[in-house]
Amino acid sequence: VSTQSTWGGAPFTEPHVASTYAAICAIMNLQCEEAYSIVDRPKMLDYLYRLKHNVDTPICSPQVCSQSRTTYPGGFQIHENGENDLRSVYCSLVVSDVL
Repeated sequence: VSTQSTWGGAPFTEPHVASTYAAICAIMNLQCEEAYSIVDRPKMLDYLYRLKHNVDTPICSPQVCSQSRTTYPGGFQIHENGENDLRSVYCSLVVSDVL
């Protein structure tokens, strides 16, 4: 668990929406208060808001991005400065709905 109450694919890796989705699904399957308590909902939602693309928000700086990377209003990145695709939207929406 990172300081943002999100999960990466392995210890000491950056938070990732797909790993967070898998962790939240596992926590929900446990169905116990002890498991629920490890999720910091405000931090998790803040993380998801930062990954969401708004109409005028570039997905990353021009120095980092290639010309082929574009933004999609309402889309989500899979991680900060990461890909923007349907799996990130699905994982983000499921996590948001569960919270």
